[in-house]
Amino acid sequence: MKKTLKLDLDLDVPGLLFALSAGIKAYKMAYRISREFNIQLKREKDLKFSGPGKRIQLHLNYFCDTGFHSFRLIENRGFDEEKSIFSGPIFVELKDFDFIFYCESRTELDEADCMGKLRKLDGLNLVAKYDPNRIKNRDYLIPDQ
Repeated sequence: MKKTLKLDLDLDVPGLLFALSAGIKAYKMAYRISREFNIQLKREKDLKFSGPGKRIQLHLNYFCDTGFHSFRLIENRGFDEEKSIFSGPIFVELKDFDFIFYCESRTELDEADCMGKLRKLDGLNLVAKYDPNRIKNRDYLIPDQ
């Protein structure tokens, strides 16, 4: 008889998490955030996610590490390659938002400054701040080492 062990780690994620609602493509959002924050978000390998009993979804993923800060932009709505259609969100708690923007810093980040920069972006409809530790799939926020 096979036994399966499941590790349940209580992962504490530091940083600021912003949920963004916008009617623009992911590459345009990455460009606009890069310009506003004076960084270079670069596309990385798509995040693969499959919920219980679901097919694998791909989520666009942009990342930048400046040495002091790391930034990640994730498209919340996934894409099912097999059916060639858009599927559900990676962060179910934020299902009404199109993008997740996560900022982590080795120094102190100013939340009001980040929120102000995000609100200046063209094409952005709504910005909301969330606690990253309340997100179910928060392990996707941590950069691959």
